[in-house]
Amino acid sequence: MWNSTFEAGEGKSLSLYMQNEDTGWIIPSERHEMTKSEQKKIIQSLRGCRGKMDRPDRESFDMFQKRDLDDEELDTLSIMKLEQLRSKYLTKETRSDLEDKWNKLAGKE
Repeated sequence: MWNSTFEAGEGKSLSLYMQNEDTGWIIPSERHEMTKSEQKKIIQSLRGCRGKMDRPDRESFDMFQKRDLDDEELDTLSIMKLEQLRSKYLTKETRSDLEDKWNKLAGKE
């Protein structure tokens, strides 16, 4: 969900926020830079999750892939959206989770 607010004052300023369902509001100043190598790694890791994405997320991800092929750097809003996709579709498993899966696979339950 995107939300933009305009503040009146001496000059117009634009404050953009993106809402993440899990963590609440993400402010662009929290993370506004990403190297091209980080961008490529995230896009590469999300390629396997493309089938699980809903339509708007898949369309955004396709746009990120095209921009990655063209070697374009992402702007602040795109970085935030890419990080939202990463947090939504890529879960980091703990060591105990992996050990449980290994024991289940090996039949050691």
